[in-house]
Amino acid sequence: MEVLLDTCGRRTVKVLLLLHLFFAKATADCPKPQTRGDVVLTDNALLMNTFPKGVDVTLECANGFVKDSGSGVITCVDDNWTEPDLTCKIVTCEIPVKLTKGNSSWNSQDEPMYGQIIHYTCEEGYTLIGKNSRRCSESGEYDSPPPACEDSSATPTALRDNTVRTSTTAAASPSVG
Repeated sequence: MEVLLDTCGRRTVKVLLLLHLFFAKATADCPKPQTRGDVVLTDNALLMNTFPKGVDVTLECANGFVKDSGSGVITCVDDNWTEPDLTCKIVTCEIPVKLTKGNSSWNSQDEPMYGQIIHYTCEEGYTLIGKNSRRCSESGEYDSPPPACEDSSATPTALRDNTVRTSTTAAASPSVG
C-alpha cells in the first residue's frame, strides 16, 4: 500500500507527531518533588533527572530530624506525586544538669534542640574548667562533656592533664612544651 503525501500533508504529519511526543512526555512525567524543611529527597532521588509515571521516590528526614512515622515513599501518578506520609520530629538533647556554682543558658525554655548551643558561666570566685559551650548534635547527644566550676583559689597544678581553664570572660589553653 502506497501513501502519497503532498507538502501540506507532510507538515501535518510532522506537527501531529511532535504534538503527540510533547503531550505524551508532558503527561507521563512528574516535576521534581517539592520538600519541606524537615523532609528531603534521598541521594538516589536527587540524582534522577526525570520522574516518569509510576516511579517511586523515597524521602527521608533532614539532618537534625528523626522519623516519627511513615514510609517516605511517594509515587508519580498522572503527573502528580502521591501525598507523602513521612513525618519527622526535631532532635532534642536533655536539659543540661545544673553546674555547681555555675549557670547554663540557651535560646529556649524547652529541651535544647538540634544545633542549639548551651553556654556556661561560673559564679564569681569560680573558674570554668572545660569548654564554655556545647552544641546539641544530630544524634541527640552533646558534642562535648559538661564543664565544671572550680574554686579560683584551687592550685593550678590540678590542670596538668591538659584541661582547658576558662573564665567567664576569656578562654586560655595550656601551653605545650
